[in-house]
Amino acid sequence: MASPPNGRPISRFKKGEPRPPGAGRKKGVLNRTTVRIRDIARGILEDPDVQKKQLARIKDGTEHPAIVTLLYHYAYGKPPEKLIIEDQNGGTSAIPIAMLAKMLTGDQIAMLIEVNRTVKALQARVVAEMPDGTEILDSKG
Repeated sequence: MASPPNGRPISRFKKGEPRPPGAGRKKGVLNRTTVRIRDIARGILEDPDVQKKQLARIKDGTEHPAIVTLLYHYAYGKPPEKLIIEDQNGGTSAIPIAMLAKMLTGDQIAMLIEVNRTVKALQARVVAEMPDGTEILDSKG
């Protein structure tokens, strides 16, 4: 098979024909460029020398926060902007976190955090007290 100057093999199927089974990147697999950028950003953020210099710049006020934010987004992904809430009937609602923050007071947010911690602690206790081999069913049945 002949190779063009870019080194990639010439495709064997023609335009309009169906793709061969199993062709292409599988769903959910990141492309090579994305993985490389993520690895570079993580390498920068996880380097102890870079961390020391970055901390010094933050203390001096010379570090631009947008650069740090962008690096973290590339390295670990952007945090969710919406809170997905599931009701008792299995329906879901998406509420933008910024809107939720505007609707709640600081005391209410602190209370939600405390409730979340309590629920997680109770769940852990229930699981720990269950006999071995017991199945855990979710609220849907």
